[in-house]
Amino acid sequence: MQFHQHAIPHWQPPFGYPDVLTTSEDITGIEVETLFRVFCLYTLIERPKITSGETFSLDSDSPIYLLRQESCTIFEDDDLFYNPYGMWNLVSHQGPEQTSALTCMMQQVLLTLLTYDMKMMKMY
Repeated sequence: MQFHQHAIPHWQPPFGYPDVLTTSEDITGIEVETLFRVFCLYTLIERPKITSGETFSLDSDSPIYLLRQESCTIFEDDDLFYNPYGMWNLVSHQGPEQTSALTCMMQQVLLTLLTYDMKMMKMY
């Protein structure tokens, strides 16, 4: 009987996108949940071409985050949860205030999500 070293294929994430994390310490759990939900839905729906080093914010009154594309280092490459697409690290950014096209699109996604959440709350 022969065994092949790579007989079991790596599990592939269903969407083919990087995972998301933040190394920012000045953010609450609720803020992280909102940030991740909006960012992930935005990338799924709009399919933007994002490059490492871009900045964004949920709206003009929210903190600015720097997007850093990184390799997946929290899991070994033979782990079930390893993501070959890497990770987006959303880092608090203290740079100059600026509104980018990405920020404007994030604002539209957030507004859509909030409208949907309000409609769902009325149903219950």
